[in-house]
Amino acid sequence: MPSVKALLLPALLVAGQCTLARAEDDPTFSNTVYLIRNAETNTKVLGSGLSPAGQQRAQCLPSVFGPGSQMQVGYIIAEPPTKTGNKTEAVDTATPLAQSLGLTLDTSCDRTDKDCVGDALSAFAAANPSTSMLVVWDTETLPDIAEALGANDVPDYPSKRWDLIWTIQQNVIQAQTSEDCPGLDVPIALARVAR
Repeated sequence: MPSVKALLLPALLVAGQCTLARAEDDPTFSNTVYLIRNAETNTKVLGSGLSPAGQQRAQCLPSVFGPGSQMQVGYIIAEPPTKTGNKTEAVDTATPLAQSLGLTLDTSCDRTDKDCVGDALSAFAAANPSTSMLVVWDTETLPDIAEALGANDVPDYPSKRWDLIWTIQQNVIQAQTSEDCPGLDVPIALARVAR
């Protein structure tokens, strides 16, 4: 089981510039929510699919979020494929983990409906108040999802990083860590955080 090494939080979080103001419609559950992007894609092929590195990352995720891990999840919501069946990367990323946990992958929200994701997490949390949850989505929508969960001053998700985990608790991004997948992720001491 790889250890998850902490990365530096975005400067605004470290400097305490993150406001804790909460909108009335922000979720109020106490569950931990992890946000990750889909694994590496096969950019040479139109449509969808994971690259060999992406497939390796998808196989690594059960050691990060699966049975016996420190961040074991009980619910996974992933960006659905397009109506034509393209862009399956989030589902392809999350499927090995869901199978290892015996979970059904939730793909019920529209690809751009951040509020639906927040509502789905809230509904699960209401019935399972101490179970961690995982969101697997594209980098463009992840900050919107974090905001829908009540986080303020959310930075862009670095487009050149495939390994980052945002940990949200009590409507705040509490940590930014690495999946630390062997052979894929550069040791934190050597990595430069891309912005």
